[in-house]
Amino acid sequence: MAWDEPGSTALIVPVPAAEAVIGDLNRRYTPSGEEGVPAHVTLIVPFTHAREFTADREADVGAVLRRFRSFPFTLVRLRRFEDAGVLYLAPEPAEPFVEMIQALVAAFPEHPPYEGQHATIVPHVTIAELAEPNVMSQVRVGMRDALPIEAIADRVLLIERTEEVRWEVRRTFELEPVPSDPRSTLLSPAEDLPHA
Repeated sequence: MAWDEPGSTALIVPVPAAEAVIGDLNRRYTPSGEEGVPAHVTLIVPFTHAREFTADREADVGAVLRRFRSFPFTLVRLRRFEDAGVLYLAPEPAEPFVEMIQALVAAFPEHPPYEGQHATIVPHVTIAELAEPNVMSQVRVGMRDALPIEAIADRVLLIERTEEVRWEVRRTFELEPVPSDPRSTLLSPAEDLPHA
């Protein structure tokens, strides 16, 4: 399924704290930003097509995500995927995002991240794509006094690409509140919430 066709969906973790800093750059230099997607960490794209996204599939996604607690993270470094010309901010720690992605892939193996194009999962908040050297310089200047950015992952959004070439939120999955021990992001089996 093409990522850019109407009805395409994705699962993302929005990062409002980053949106306040990089939102303008994201909207200017990324196709998804131009089409209404805020600053985020992608979990799965593309995901189940909207016409196939039934109530049962929604419940299955919710069941996977109920295993996870919200967690704080920090965007500390500006990095670049050299082969794709993508500038991004790297979240630390990255492991909770990787755990969520792996859990989703285990539940929905037909939807590997980025259609299985990348062997390694690298959670990231994209700032610009196909960035030219002058854009890199602009971003570096803009980020000079903005980092680190403290953020919290407290929800997952299911977004859908519409006929109007915009991405809209179709469903919000709230994560459990931050525990007293921030190192614990995965609920133990004894703490699993009951299915709705």
